[in-house]
Formats: sequence, structure tokens, C-alpha cells
Amino acid sequence: MFPRLSAPLLAALIALLLAASAWADPVTDGLRAAKGLAREGQPAEAWKVVSSLSPLQEEDVPALRELATALEALEAYPESLDVLARALRASPTDEGARHDAEAQLQRHGPPLWLSKQTVQFLPIAVHVLASSPDGPESLSWIDCAPYVSQAVYAEPRTGKTMAWSRCLYSQESERWQLRFAVHCETSEDSPLAEKTGLLLARLRGLARQRLGVDRPLLGDGDLQVWLCPWGAAGGEHWRNNLFFYDVRKARAPAEWVREIAHEFGHAMLPSPGGYREPESWSNGPLGERLFLRWLSEAAAPPRPAPPVWSPAPDFAAYQTQKLKPLRERFLMQAPAKQQLAVDQAQAMDSFLALALTVEETYGPRLLSEALAGMAGSAPADFWVSLAAKLATPEKLSVRAEGGFPVLSSRHEAIRLLQGGGPEEPAKRGYRVTGLPGGKGQSRLAAEGEWVELGPGWNWVDVLTPPVGATMVSIERRRSRVP
Repeated sequence: MFPRLSAPLLAALIALLLAASAWADPVTDGLRAAKGLAREGQPAEAWKVVSSLSPLQEEDVPALRELATALEALEAYPESLDVLARALRASPTDEGARHDAEAQLQRHGPPLWLSKQTVQFLPIAVHVLASSPDGPESLSWIDCAPYVSQAVYAEPRTGKTMAWSRCLYSQESERWQLRFAVHCETSEDSPLAEKTGLLLARLRGLARQRLGVDRPLLGDGDLQVWLCPWGAAGGEHWRNNLFFYDVRKARAPAEWVREIAHEFGHAMLPSPGGYREPESWSNGPLGERLFLRWLSEAAAPPRPAPPVWSPAPDFAAYQTQKLKPLRERFLMQAPAKQQLAVDQAQAMDSFLALALTVEETYGPRLLSEALAGMAGSAPADFWVSLAAKLATPEKLSVRAEGGFPVLSSRHEAIRLLQGGGPEEPAKRGYRVTGLPGGKGQSRLAAEGEWVELGPGWNWVDVLTPPVGATMVSIERRRSRVP
């Protein structure tokens, strides 16, 4: 048994315990715990602890600098810079913390993300741009160039250094996320670099809004863009890098936009590959056609979006040469699964004709889901994924203007369910014709009436479209005809 304490002794013990509790400093304890987590190789947990500590005082700066050094050693560069920003917030004139931040930027370049305090308290210039018209993000140029050595910006293929760089971040919730870093050899090319970065921001907004695609296929979510004055004019994609060559050679604005959209498509979109011509992967040709059509539509009256380039590009010739022939190709050939195989003549054109017609009819999300759902990278994998997407829902909304295609198995039927107001006709006709080339048997039906489909592609013309509407609904079922 413990000895019985007298009342005075018990009171003294309680006072001692209360005093010890008062001496405990949660910030000091938290910093000690964060450093312990860093030593154990847990940078995310260490940063989470330090980000919860408040208020930080000037006397905490040495511990914060020590923690930042430990996080940098673990390659947790955004977290390390954030900790140094917290040190400068606690002591804005601390030269040691400022030197550490500048030295880290010189060693590693701009980080993948920046916190609010990083931007506010570190020596980084922020130029806020107008929000993207194709998405809710706030975009900012983050200028770290004065503190970054040229060695950081070595073009990865040749090792040549780039003396001028800008980073484009998007503001998302409580942080800025690096999206594009655009590098050029000298400030002579800086106007081109700024236009390139802003166009890429527009393209990313379109990819997010229409396709649901938010990040590149490879890398940590950022794209490194290299404007090279050497090489033959053109572009190239490698890993999370986009290269543009002979950039001082004159190009028409539409050609600049096409080149950039093409390489952005390679970086962002899944697609079939293995083609013999004109190139191995189809996501570049598909990307340029999708993005240029959307940009062209956005620039049209009555409420045109801001120009994507200066001077404003004219996409009319591109649409005539690159888009219209593909729609006509689909109507005349309606590619079947075997025609998409890479050993077939003009196989990529067949894929592009199919993909663009599907996007225009059923919407970009369905196309994006079909591309993402491919089990492999062969064109046949796209066909299987697309057929599953088109067959799964019992009802689909489609664009009625100009007609639309429907892919069928051997035993299926559809009926048109247009809907509409009481001022519209109670029944509307539609005609179903087998493809390709309209050579199949045509069948007429009224709204709500089931029509048997031929195997493969069928073309549906709405004979009396809804007043003021561009979309109609179709319902499909397994055919009752054996």
C-alpha cells in the first residue's frame, strides 16, 4: 500500500503536476514528433503534423528549418518548401530560412504543388490570369526563374539548357497544382512560351469539361514543355514532355494550335496504337481534331470565347480538309471491327471516322469512357469497349440533327422516343437505313414504334425533328425476330 499523504503534501504534489502541465508546449512537442516521423521515412505524416501546429513563433524557426532539410532529403519538396514558408511566416526577416528556400528552388525547381503560405511568404512572383473559360479553375503563372539554376531546366533529350521558364499552376482548394512548365532557350521566345502555356490551359479545360480527363497518361500530373530552336519543325511527345522544334520558323496561327493540340492529345488521351501510318498512335490525330473543332465552335458567334492564339487562327480550311472527309468516310464505309485492324489500308482514318462520329452523336463522355475501357491497345479493343458502351444503357440521348448511327448485334430493335411539348406533333417519323453507303434496306416508322435493325451499323434519319431541340432519345431491346 502507498503511504497516506498529508493534506499539505498532497496539495504541493498537485501544484507540481499542474505546473509541469503548464510547462508542456504542444508546438515543441509537435515539431519533435514531426522530426521523428521524418526520420522514420514518413514525410506526408510529418508534414500533416506540422501543418496542424499554431501559432508558430520565431523561436520555432530552427526546428522548422531542420525539419525542412529532413523532408528535402526524402524528396518531399513541396512539403519542405511549405515548412520553410511557415518559418518565414513566423519570422519574415529570417535570412536562414529564406536562403534555404532559394537554395532548394535552385536545386529542384518549382514543386508539384504550392500551399497558400508558400506563395505568400517565399520569394515567388505570382501573376494571376483570367479563369479558364472552359472550367472553374483560377490559373496563375508562378515565376520561380530568378531562383532556379539553368541545370534544372536541361532539355531531357539533348541536355541543352533553357534560360527562360514559366510554370502554370491551377488553384484548387487550398493549394496551387503544377500543370505546365514551359521552357525556352532565351527570353526572345518568351511571347511564344506564354501563348503556348495559355493554349495548353484552354485545352486542359476542354479535356476536363468534355472528356472527364484530368491528368496526363504518364508522370505526376504535370507536363514539361520544351520550345526548341533546333531540329526540324514539328512536335513530339515523350513521357510527360512535349517538344516543339524549330520554333522560330514562321507558322500560321492555326498550324501552331494544331501542333500543340496534337501533342497534347498524345499526352492525355488513351487510344489504339500499333498503326503503320501516318504514325503509331492515334491519340494525337484524334486530339487535334477534337480540340480544334471545339475551339472553332467556341469562337463562333453570338458569344465567342476569347481567342486561343494571337493573331486569332482560322480553322475553316482545317475543318474542310481534316474533319468533313472523315464524316463522309463513315457514311460510305461504316467501319466494321475487322476494318479497324492496323494491317488494313487507311486503318487510322477508319478509327478516326468512327471515333469522331461517335463523339458528335453520343457525346464526348461516351467516347472517353470507350477509350478508357479498352482492355488493350489494339483497335479491336476499342471496338469491343465501344460496342459495350452503346449496348449497355436501355436508353441513349443522341444528337438528331443530320441523322445518327446505331450499332447493332444480329438481333436488336430500336424505337424513337423524342419527347417534346404539346405544341409538337404527336407522332414523328424516322427512317432506319443499313450502312455502309445507304445500301441496306430502309425502314420507316413512327415515334414509339419498334424497328428491327440489321447487323452492324444502321443510320437513323429523324424526319420531323422536335421544334427547338437538338437531342432525341432512343430505346433498344433484343429483337423478337429469331
